Amino acid sequence: MTRVGVFGGSFDPPHRAHYEIATLAIRQIPLDKLYLVPAFHALLSEQLPLTSADHRLAMVRLLAQQLPGSSVLTYELEKKRPVPTIETMEYLRDLEGGAQYYLLIGGDQAARFTRWKQWERLAELAQVICFHRPGSVPDERLRTRATFIDYSSDLTSTAVRESIRSDGLDDGVLSSAVAEYIDRVGLYK
Repeated sequence: MTRVGVFGGSFDPPHRAHYEIATLAIRQIPLDKLYLVPAFHALLSEQLPLTSADHRLAMVRLLAQQLPGSSVLTYELEKKRPVPTIETMEYLRDLEGGAQYYLLIGGDQAARFTRWKQWERLAELAQVICFHRPGSVPDERLRTRATFIDYSSDLTSTAVRESIRSDGLDDGVLSSAVAEYIDRVGLYK
């Protein structure tokens, strides 16, 4: 059975932690395929992505080029509306029936996973893999339904954007391809 990872987010911008989480999943599960799924707008986030979908898609494609077996799923961007993860998973199931799915989430999402639309059904469609961040506390109902992988980075896209605004690009936080793209088009200034 093909093992397919699904890693969604705003990717505003995609940074080292995104790369490390994807790499850990590819190696540890191990995954045969990984879909990076840029969100049009996250349902539980009050903040809209700061960067256009076109720029975020371009940056996620650069990230995917660095990850073996990965590609970008544009389903949520094409809908031009917030898409619940359950809808994306059902779309994938219809597209690639018979695969074993793994939903990759960060510790911040584990704390509010039970607020996601049809979260119990989602946990049936995919094995939830939580990359546990320092200080994050997963919802108790998720503890028995997820696999937890310790991940020590507390890097966030918000911190990366603030760093770019105040100090310029920081070596090692972004891939060289993403950093060059951000610099070339003048994002986050």
